[in-house]
Amino acid sequence: MKGWLPPWKRTVPLAIADRLFFKNGSINYPNVGVDPKVHPNWIPEYVGDTIVVNGVVWPYLRVRPAVYRFLLLGASNARFFNLRFQCASREDYPNFVTPLHGRMVNFALIGSDGGYLQRPVFLSSLLLAPGERYDILVDFAAARQGGACRDVIVTNDAAAPFPGGEAVDKNTGVVMRFVILNRTPFTAPAIPKRIVPVPSIDFSKIHRVRWKKLVEEVDPKSGMPVRATLDGLRYMDPPTEIPIQGSNELWHIINLSADAHPIHLHLVQFRVVSRRAFDVESYQDNECSFTSRSKPSCYTAPEVKAFKNEIGWKDTVPAFPGEVLTFWVGWYGQDGKPFEFDPTSGPGYAWHCHILDHEDNDMMRPLQLRKK
Repeated sequence: MKGWLPPWKRTVPLAIADRLFFKNGSINYPNVGVDPKVHPNWIPEYVGDTIVVNGVVWPYLRVRPAVYRFLLLGASNARFFNLRFQCASREDYPNFVTPLHGRMVNFALIGSDGGYLQRPVFLSSLLLAPGERYDILVDFAAARQGGACRDVIVTNDAAAPFPGGEAVDKNTGVVMRFVILNRTPFTAPAIPKRIVPVPSIDFSKIHRVRWKKLVEEVDPKSGMPVRATLDGLRYMDPPTEIPIQGSNELWHIINLSADAHPIHLHLVQFRVVSRRAFDVESYQDNECSFTSRSKPSCYTAPEVKAFKNEIGWKDTVPAFPGEVLTFWVGWYGQDGKPFEFDPTSGPGYAWHCHILDHEDNDMMRPLQLRKK
């Protein structure tokens, strides 16, 4: 495997975030909440007007005309990024209005949260949620071939909060720049068609099915959000997710809110199965059902299989508004073997929304394994 991967000097972690700053360069985090009577300084989503990569505002990186490996991390409190790599002239950066009209630079996705994918996936864009990680290869030699692309700018067009918030502007629509040096190109070895084995999901061995709701609570007097919860429960409420060690489960995440929530499980990796749109209002009015035959179905569209970037092991995945997200999880190691430690001992684990402002205000629940 090592022969086709770039060397470590061309392997670069990119922690991508957004921030608000005071004029002196310190971080501006609001100290007054949306409803101080309920919570003195909580806001539903902290969204910045400046993009930061590895702690640097709108950075650039000089790269050789070769394949680079980038280890991406969604490091924002709440902002999603829909990333594209796009050719641009140096006059375009950073004062341009998105989208650019230069040609796209495709890239290869080779890994996600839980390691390598079974096979590479070639993409022109990638949605990166808070807490998600992706492993990609970008060929700057191919981008620069024929002098067509001297610089590559990473752009973003994801609204914040996602997906129905404010559109990006000239500041939040640009992430960073790559300057391709005028050097002899490196010939890239071919990416193998198969990277690692990833077992298929055996749906005949499901020991439990769980249905979980994502809920935003609103103060009836002020109309302002006061917290987000999982199933309407708070973190200190008694555990309700107590899976059996060694079992398989199917989780259905019902998103009743207007925002996307990156759902993260501790301890294990899971496999995304599908998403399916449903009638939120009818569900909340108890006029339909996902499981009962005595009521109309809440679903309003056929299911959509896992996206191309979700075919591998995941521990964080966005649940979109008005949809049911389904994933399969086995309470054992990725190799199918029991854990090499006792996960039933100790204080336990957690599952939560990975938007920091949500998980810190009760959108987190305890997760405790038990023995058979």
